[in-house]
Amino acid sequence: IEAATEDEDIKKAILHELCPVVPEHTLIASNTSSISITRLAAQTDRPGQFCGRSLQNKFRLVIP
Repeated sequence: IEAATEDEDIKKAILHELCPVVPEHTLIASNTSSISITRLAAQTDRPGQFCGRSLQNKFRLVIP
């Protein structure tokens, strides 16, 4: 679960570094309340295995 500050550039950088080092079957999650989960998922090589958690909203799973 990525839980960096609400800065889209920081979150994208983390996701770019994370994807190459975790197994392909790994579910990647982000904790965000203001950044589009779809935009963050698009930064990964596995958008179908990406979900987002907001303190204000329930989990969302992006399914391509």
